[in-house]
Amino acid sequence: MRVYDLQGTIAQLNLSGQSILDIVSQIPRGKVLYSPIGSFAILSAQSPVGLIRDAVRQFIGNKFPDCDDVRFVSGSTQQLINAKVQQLRNLQATEYTDNDIDLLTEYKARLPEVKFYFIDNNQRIELGRVA
Repeated sequence: MRVYDLQGTIAQLNLSGQSILDIVSQIPRGKVLYSPIGSFAILSAQSPVGLIRDAVRQFIGNKFPDCDDVRFVSGSTQQLINAKVQQLRNLQATEYTDNDIDLLTEYKARLPEVKFYFIDNNQRIELGRVA
């Protein structure tokens, strides 16, 4: 399964605000950065707050109709890495796209069977390959 990170990879959401309701009200105005074609899943590090996750799910449903599954993780950087690795295994990911190159390198060390990509100029580029 192809899996994508959300924030800063395929979408840009404004997740700042004075309150949870402020944040939730900003999410529908998020910007699509890249539109995957065909079936895929999203694995996103988001606030554990239910209202925020619900709003993000609604944004994904509206903007990415081919998305078959949405999974969220939260925690410290190391907890996020561990949780994303576990979710990629659970999803039986064959490809994962994230624009955080440092994290991709960490994931690749733990999941050598998965192909890792980042997006540059609206093109997916495999980690370690020259564009």
